[in-house]
Amino acid sequence: MSATDIAVTFATWALSAQRYGARVTDPALAPFVAAFDQDLDAAAAAAAGAALVEAVRALLPNDAPETLQAAAARVFGAASAITGDDREARVRAARSWAYREGTPWLARCWERSPDGTVGPRWHIVERVTDAVDVLDPNPWDDIAEEARLPIVDFQVRWELSGCASVAVARAC
Repeated sequence: MSATDIAVTFATWALSAQRYGARVTDPALAPFVAAFDQDLDAAAAAAAGAALVEAVRALLPNDAPETLQAAAARVFGAASAITGDDREARVRAARSWAYREGTPWLARCWERSPDGTVGPRWHIVERVTDAVDVLDPNPWDDIAEEARLPIVDFQVRWELSGCASVAVARAC
């Protein structure tokens, strides 16, 4: 997986969360997200994606967990985290989230990049079962980056990053 810019990952996650039932309530971002409700050709989708990423970039001076929590709370009106005191509790919380809310969430995990450096990167987690399904953080490039990680591999990478996560609930 490439080292995707956090603004691109956050924008993709916001669109995905809205498609799964969360509602973008921030008036600064809502019009950019609403653009994707239309039938867009490839050029229009790329332009709308670029505009959304630039709007998100203004919310994210860095990729610290507290920065993403604050941005998610601003964009969606509220944000939470997937937590637990141990591995079993965290997996139960992640599976429960998927069952209860169904929205994808962000998890920061350590990984090795193609250039050989190792460090944290935010992932869009779609589902947690016996494996973890991770969405492509940048659907506008030509690099398919969906992944299915064994649960233990995901847990270790997530734990190395302090189990940082950001989640938003579906709108009522």
